[in-house]
Parts: sequence; C-alpha cells; structure tokens
Amino acid sequence: MPIKQVRPSPLLDLPIEILLMIADILDTRDVGSFLRTARRYASILDSHLYQRARSHICADENSVLEWAAKRNQAPVIRKLLRKTRDAPIPLEAKSKALCLAAEAGMHCIIELLVDAGADLSSAIDMGRSSTCSALQLAAGNGHETAAHILLGMGADIAATNSIQETALHYAARGGHESVTRLLLERGADVAALTIERETALHYAVPSRNEAVVKLLLEKGVDLEATSSTGHTALFSVFDVESSCSESILDLLLAKGANVAVSEPSRHLTPLHFAAQDGNERAVRSLLANGADVMDRDYLGHTALHIAAESGNEAVVRMLLEKGADVSAVAVEEDDTPRNFAKSNGHEAIARLLEEAATLRLKNLA
Repeated sequence: MPIKQVRPSPLLDLPIEILLMIADILDTRDVGSFLRTARRYASILDSHLYQRARSHICADENSVLEWAAKRNQAPVIRKLLRKTRDAPIPLEAKSKALCLAAEAGMHCIIELLVDAGADLSSAIDMGRSSTCSALQLAAGNGHETAAHILLGMGADIAATNSIQETALHYAARGGHESVTRLLLERGADVAALTIERETALHYAVPSRNEAVVKLLLEKGVDLEATSSTGHTALFSVFDVESSCSESILDLLLAKGANVAVSEPSRHLTPLHFAAQDGNERAVRSLLANGADVMDRDYLGHTALHIAAESGNEAVVRMLLEKGADVSAVAVEEDDTPRNFAKSNGHEAIARLLEEAATLRLKNLA
C-alpha cells in the first residue's frame, strides 16, 4: 500500500508580510496557536506575539506578565523583557507584577523584576482596604525568603501603606514567626503605630501565635500602648473574630499587663470582655491578677451583669465567690444581674442570683 504523502500547507508559501497581516487580525491566544503549528510560523510570529503581549500588559489588568509572576514562570518573563527592549514594559506594570510575585513567594521572579527596574517602593492597590508594597505582601504571607531578598535588594523596612501599617504589622497579623524574627533582626520598629494607633503587638495577639508575641515583647514593644479606641494589647486577646488564647493571656499578664485599664468611651474592662465570652479560665486569670469585680461600664454594668446576660453559670459563680455585688443596679432601676439573666431566659442563673441576694440580706441582718 503506497504511503500517503502529506501535502504542505499553502500557508507556508505565503510571504511574511501576509502572515503578519493575518496575525494582526487574530486574537492573541489564536496567534499563539498559529505559531505552534509550524516551525516557520514560530520564527516569524514569536516577536510579534511578545510585542502584542506588551500592549496587553499596558491595557489589561490580568496580563501575561502578571500571570507569569504569580506562577513562577521565569522563562516567560525573561523572554518578555528581552522581546520588549525597544518598547519597554511600563514601570507600573512591572511593579504590580513584583507585588504579585512577592505575595506568592516567587523569589526568582522578584530578582528578575527588580533587576528589570520594578520599583520596590511602589504601593499597589491589590483590591484590599489599603495599598500594599512587595515587602508587606511577602511578610503578610509568611514568605521569609522573599522578604529576605527584597530587603537585600533595598526594600524599605519602615515603609508604610495608606493606613500606616509596616511590614512588621503584616507579619504579626499573619502570625508568621520566621518573618517577624527576620524583620526585627533587620531593625523593624516595634513602636510603629498604624493610623488607628495600633502596634504590631495589637496585630499579633489575635493571630494566636505565642512565639510572635514573645518576639515582640523581647524587643520591648509597649505592652500598654493604647489604640485610638483605648484598647491595649490585652483587649486584643478577646478579639471578636478569634477565640481567646489563654496562653497569650497568661503571657501578657506575666509581663505585667494592666488589668484595670478600661475603654475611654464605654469603660469596658478586660474582665467585662472575658465575662461576655464566658471564658472561665480567662476570668480566673484576670481575677488572680487583680481585676476588680466591681468595675462598671458606662451604663453601670459590672462583669456579673454581663455574665448573667450571657448565661454562663460557672463564670457567675466565680464572680460571686470573688465578692461581686448581686444587687448592683445599672442605669435603669431594675437593671440587676438577676433581671438580666431572667430577661434572657437563663432561669437557673436567675435562681442562683436570687439565692445569693437572699443570703446577702440575711448576712446583713
């Protein structure tokens, strides 16, 4: 049986000018497919494709440069940079790709882009609540090697974003011990404050990483620094988005954290927050370190009011044992702990408080 010969494509005989005109009317993806069909097309259309890529980089938020930066495609970036020497890629595009590479921890790409002129100081809008630099993104995602390279290439360790967060704030919030240690060794300022007057310690405590908190304390971070809402780091233990870390609470208390501090606006103390959480261990630790069961918030509520409202019987008993006033009245005449428990359906606690009030009256008689 005779072997069937494959007839060459008539396209192969077309002049280069015609092939380039065809490429001009094709989508970039189709140009890529076109040049892969024959070696001759590849040699002709390769430069055309990379020049086309440059125009997409200038206009498209999801360009091939960003794609390559996020996926560690160093050969693509090298070729892209080489093929666009005559019409260089804009600085802003290279800087955004640098941020994406830092976010993904692609340290080889970081070196390529910085060598190609990407701006280490650029803060790029990454679709978050604030702008971010490459170092901040590397720190916030725990990429120690990337952070190390960025610092070695001249990234400013003290640079802040639009809400005054430093790279140290990013690392602390993420609970990244190795990056936090690196930044502190390189001289990061533990006293740096955000626009809300929060230190890295405020950020580290809710991350629940005890090692990061220890590192900051060892470097002398101010344990009593207050945020714009009047919160010290001790309040951050009871962050609403994370459960209380008892080991971090113990660490802060061992370092002398002030348990008597209260918010300027609502006058809530850490004991109020612990009672609201129903955390027996936290309540016990605060009481053992001098928290006052008689402290009241701006509405006159004691921790006993809060515990009764929340329905935690063990915390209620603990507060009573420490001398909490069962008859304490808040702003309204009937705002007693017992009424708080009853109005929230905690009948057993209401009875417990009623018994405690009766016993108190007998003792006073």
